[in-house]
Amino acid sequence: MDGRSTGSFSDLGLSETVLAALSELDEMSPTSFQSEAIPPLLEGHDLLGQSDSPDEAAAVFTIPVLERILRDGPAYNPTAVILSPTRERAIEVHEAVFQYSSRGSTARVLGAFEGKPVTSQIGPLKHGTDIVAGTPGRVLEHVRRRTLRIEQLKILVIDRADGIVEEVRM
Repeated sequence: MDGRSTGSFSDLGLSETVLAALSELDEMSPTSFQSEAIPPLLEGHDLLGQSDSPDEAAAVFTIPVLERILRDGPAYNPTAVILSPTRERAIEVHEAVFQYSSRGSTARVLGAFEGKPVTSQIGPLKHGTDIVAGTPGRVLEHVRRRTLRIEQLKILVIDRADGIVEEVRM
């Protein structure tokens, strides 16, 4: 895929809330990868894909996650966990997810990565978080502490699983 835009996000059957968020972010046209990847994710299929950029990938997995939360409503336990290989990438993903979700969505997003005290992340988890974006080490620490409950997890995103490929499990 060459990354060129094809059609519009409204052609993908997205909700008005998500379309408004994309408009506010000046993202009017999906790339060819986004056009091909988002519809099967919206239908609940698994996807293994390679994007041209980290931002393109973040949109591919964030848009269907937000659509799922809008459809099902907020949950006490996370609907989605997004794992990134490094703290730096986890911060980028957390910021991207927060940008998408802060525009019209009620999704609550938590960054769970090293560099922040683990105790500062417990409160938001206790009070309800819809999306956790973090590193495997910190997410596992929360699972072991039982501060992150994954029994009702519906979506697992493994971002840049080998440094190249993004894998989404829905």
